[in-house]
Amino acid sequence: MSPVIRAANPNDLNDIIELTKEIAQIEKAAFDPKGKVEKLNQALFSTPPHLYCLLVEQEKTIIGFATYSTEFSLFEADIYLRINSLYIKPASRRQSLGTSLINELKTQSRKLNCKSIRFFTPDFNNDAIAFYHSIGAKSLTAVRFYLDASNS
Repeated sequence: MSPVIRAANPNDLNDIIELTKEIAQIEKAAFDPKGKVEKLNQALFSTPPHLYCLLVEQEKTIIGFATYSTEFSLFEADIYLRINSLYIKPASRRQSLGTSLINELKTQSRKLNCKSIRFFTPDFNNDAIAFYHSIGAKSLTAVRFYLDASNS
């Protein structure tokens, strides 16, 4: 059976968290799943949603996903689609599933009236960088910062 790309539903939250945990391991980032079901449920299924999620499903098994949101670019004075995460399980790679997800994200971008799609990956994630170059993405140089606002 061919893989299907579909929107996430509340029954998918545990699978999304598990995939996010896999991404965190690859990106050498801390990840604690505690409390994530409730927070993701609110972000994905509130009206309007703060986050969108597409899943790649094959034979009733989730094998990949992409999460995205819209943001505003001051430089363009317009909104853009920001990919938060894009991930295909290693055993399912090299089947054009990432490209299929990108194509669906392009469709969603047009539906949301976004002029561009933006995303990032750590500079050591060579597989992701090679993939993004292969789909025609252009690299922008920037330094990513993080500031913990909870302890102010």
